[in-house]
Parts: sequence; structure tokens; C-alpha cells
Amino acid sequence: MHFTILLYAPEPAPGEIAPEVIEAAKAGYRAFAAELVERGVFVAGEVFDTEDTAVCVAERDGAVHLTVGPPERLTQPLGAVFVVDVDSRDEAVAWAKKCPGVAYGTLEVRAAATSITPQGTWA
Repeated sequence: MHFTILLYAPEPAPGEIAPEVIEAAKAGYRAFAAELVERGVFVAGEVFDTEDTAVCVAERDGAVHLTVGPPERLTQPLGAVFVVDVDSRDEAVAWAKKCPGVAYGTLEVRAAATSITPQGTWA
């Protein structure tokens, strides 16, 4: 069963975080990803560009609207996503607890209701 771990965290300003702190964070994420792969639960992982590069797409009153930037209701931007293939929500939560982002952001764990395959079918 697929679960998605979503990281919400404040976006630092350019230069706000020291290079050595950035390198330590990268090392933490490399270790986290390596453990996911080693345990055979890794499906995907992406770290996102800044929220000002986002485009929100929504259909309202029969017209599709594009808005640059994040959805208004978010207090912190979505910063990363990891998809893991595990047997239960408890197991997905255990993985979320190991993610370095738990130290500075909020992680949301959500089960996939359905998945689309590379062949275009739903599983």
C-alpha cells in the first residue's frame, strides 16, 4: 500500500541558512533515502522548488484558472514529498518520524486511495 509523506516547512530566505547546515541537511536526507531504498519501501522522493514557482490550477464556474504561487489556505509551503510502499499507516508514520524534516517542519502522512500505473491503468 502506498503512503505519501508530505513535508510542510517555512521557506528560508536566500543566505539565511549557513552552507554547513545545508550540507548537514542534505546528508540527513541522503541517509533517509538510502534507508528507504535498503528496506525496499522507497517509491519516489522529490524536494520542491520555492513556492513562488508554483502554479495552482482550479476549475471554477466552468473556467480553468491558473494562479501563480501556493494555495491561499496553506500557512507553510509544501517542501517535499516521499512515497513509500508499506503495509500500514503505522509503518508510514514510523518512516515519517525518521525524516529529517520532522525537526523543522510538519509531516503529513496520507494513504493513496488509488494509484495510476505507467501503463495508464488504475491500481
